[in-house]
Amino acid sequence: MASSNILTAATAASSGHPQVTNGTSPLSFQATITGTGALTGTVVIEGTNEVALSTSNYLTIGTITLSGTTTASDGFVAAAVPWNVVRARIPAGGITGTSATINVYMGYK
Repeated sequence: MASSNILTAATAASSGHPQVTNGTSPLSFQATITGTGALTGTVVIEGTNEVALSTSNYLTIGTITLSGTTTASDGFVAAAVPWNVVRARIPAGGITGTSATINVYMGYK
C-alpha cells in the first residue's frame, strides 16, 4: 500500500494538485482537520479522464464531511472508480474554526 498527500495544510477554499492515477483502483481517501475548539470541514474528491488537467471537467467522486473539537478525520474507499486523474477540493465556506487546517491523503495499491 502506498499513499500520498493530495492537499496540504489548506486553510481556505482551494484545490489540490491533480494526481495522475493511470486508472489505479481501488483508491482510498482520508481527510483530517486540526485546529482549536470547534472545527468543521468539507472536502470534495473529484475525478476526470480528460488529458488536459488545467481545463478538465472534474466530476464528484465523493464528499468527506469533518466535524470535531481540536481534530477530526474521515474518509472513504472508491472501490471501482478507475479515474485517470483525481484531486481534492475545499469549496467556499468549507472550512471553519480557529487555526483550522485540512490535509487530504490518497492511498492505493
